Amino acid sequence: MDAEHSAICLEQAVAFIGLFLFAPLTGPEQNRDIQETVIPKKISYATVLMLRLGMAIGVLIILVTVFAEIMTLLNCRFPFWKYVFGTVVSALALGTSSFCVGTLWNSVISGYLVAIGYYVVNIFGIDKNSKFSLFSMSGGNFETKYWLGVISILCIAAVITWIKMKKS
Repeated sequence: MDAEHSAICLEQAVAFIGLFLFAPLTGPEQNRDIQETVIPKKISYATVLMLRLGMAIGVLIILVTVFAEIMTLLNCRFPFWKYVFGTVVSALALGTSSFCVGTLWNSVISGYLVAIGYYVVNIFGIDKNSKFSLFSMSGGNFETKYWLGVISILCIAAVITWIKMKKS
């Protein structure tokens, strides 16, 4: 595959991994009985959540890199690290949107639904030059990935801040 088709494969198939890695991170604590057990612990819930996020990001980077390496071994030609970075950012944007909504609404299912809706809108409705496009690499626009990265970081910061304020 050439670079454009490789980008389509990475953005539309591999980036979906972010949804499954990030959406359920706060799922166990959405049960009130578990909240009563977790919240008073010595290690703060925000710290536990940041550890989970760090592990999810690490797993995401490993999975995307391995998949991209398999693609190169199968004779796909694309700028490897640039596309790995772009795919990780797309997966992070999709995953953190579900993580943020699921945490703020206290419902993992709503997080999944919002992220799937965002994915579907990107496939059918958003221009690839839009700042919110998950699939901009295949259109040759890489600047969007920086915007998505910033938005992902802001989503994570908002959730951590909200959890710290909620505990107070």
